[in-house]
Amino acid sequence: MYKCRHPPLDLLIVRLILSAMSFRSRLATLSILTLFLLGKAAIAAPLPEPLKLSYDAYAGPFYVMSATVELVLEDGRYRIVTNGKTEGFAAWMFSWTNQTESEGARENGILIPARHRVVSHWGDKDRRVRLRYEDKRPVVEELLPRSDGARRDSVPENLVGNTIDPLTMTASLMLGMAAGGACQGDFRVFDGR
Repeated sequence: MYKCRHPPLDLLIVRLILSAMSFRSRLATLSILTLFLLGKAAIAAPLPEPLKLSYDAYAGPFYVMSATVELVLEDGRYRIVTNGKTEGFAAWMFSWTNQTESEGARENGILIPARHRVVSHWGDKDRRVRLRYEDKRPVVEELLPRSDGARRDSVPENLVGNTIDPLTMTASLMLGMAAGGACQGDFRVFDGR
């Protein structure tokens, strides 16, 4: 669960980036922060066209990663897509690709997830998650590899209800703050694992 209790914006950003969120969630945070910096008017109404952001990451002089984020805010709907991959020397040593997508409804300023999907490849291993939401409850349609309890325990069923995915949580928080709201509330997040 992510708790937010009125910290200053710079502390909020540090908290989000340093929390136990996955890379794709941190990428979405940076992307939506960019939207936040565009101003309140950018999110008050549907965006006339998708917001597309691109990032290139360097470690010193070395090009190590590229990423893109697309945010679509339409009447009553939202969609967030992130893509990332290692580049250059990093790709040669640690091949990684990732695509994450969340979509759902927008009702009275609240994002309500309908679907969440992750397709990732690290080295020689595929990782996939596909969730759909029924009555504010995620249903795991695909999970690869399956939780085996050796590396990480499965989330108990009684904790899964009333949760949202990581991209929806990040977007909800940033869009709410960009609209002039304070950082408050608890966000129950479930990523399928």
